Formats: sequence, structure tokens, C-alpha cells
Amino acid sequence: LGASLEAAGATPDDIVRIHIYVTNYEQMEGTIVGRQVRKFFNNRMPASSFIPVNSLLPKNSRIQIDAEAEVEDK
Repeated sequence: LGASLEAAGATPDDIVRIHIYVTNYEQMEGTIVGRQVRKFFNNRMPASSFIPVNSLLPKNSRIQIDAEAEVEDK
């Protein structure tokens, strides 16, 4: 996520919404993912959803993160 933001000229502070999709959800994994996400955002969380799903593409993927950022033209 950090590399994608950088390529777009954005930072984590520019993210306004994030959706995290995870397969085979277990509460412990949710806690671990949540901790890492809060660390990435330095505890400044955008609007977010944590969504358990049956499967993701490519096959055998366990997590997918969709983020929406608003970046001002420079």
C-alpha cells in the first residue's frame, strides 16, 4: 500500500477510506491485521471496514486491501 501511495504522489494521510477483505477470518488474525493497520496510519484511522469473504482473486489470496485517497493537484 505504501508503494502504491508513493507512486501516486500520496501518503497514508491522504487516504480517506479503506476496505480490508480477508478469507478464513479468525478473531486473532483480525486483531493482528488491525494492529498493523493502525501502525501504518500512526493511529489516525480513515473510515474503514474489515470484511470477511469466502474467496479472493488471485486464488489462495488471504487478504485484499482497497484504499481511496484524495490528493490535491500540485
